[in-house]
Amino acid sequence: MWSLKIVLIAAGNDRVEVKAAQGRHRVHHFSLEQVRPGGSVRAMIASVLIERVQGGSSINDLVDTIRKRISDPTLLIRLDEVVAQTVGQDWRSLKDARFDLQLASDTLSMINAHTVPAVAAPVPSEVSEVHFRVDLSRCDLSSPDGLIDDSRLFMAASTAVAQVLGS
Repeated sequence: MWSLKIVLIAAGNDRVEVKAAQGRHRVHHFSLEQVRPGGSVRAMIASVLIERVQGGSSINDLVDTIRKRISDPTLLIRLDEVVAQTVGQDWRSLKDARFDLQLASDTLSMINAHTVPAVAAPVPSEVSEVHFRVDLSRCDLSSPDGLIDDSRLFMAASTAVAQVLGS
């Protein structure tokens, strides 16, 4: 089982991250900063389940779909940076991988990062870069509509992720 983390976008004090877990268990890797960003920063997690299938959509297919929706050259460069950073050295093994886009669409959950179980903060000042794995299968995955409605970024990201997965 593996998971994938993609930093989607940040605007002002809001940020959205997309996490994908392979298989039927919603298990993701987090850093403490992702789920407890501190200050007035608010974070949402777009969580999906993915499975490899023959004839499904490739990462390149998804990137192409996103590229068609972006006209700003700066955002296109940022998209390429995020994809390169996310896929990294795995690009060879993933270039031919295909995924069940319908499963990803059906299992999309927008989660308030503050509700994700985490290591207690603050940690001692001598401790840094705290990372952990969380099984979200028993967590409340109901959409935090109030938080989404309160943020143009969260509303746009929620809609955009659903559209890309549903295309």
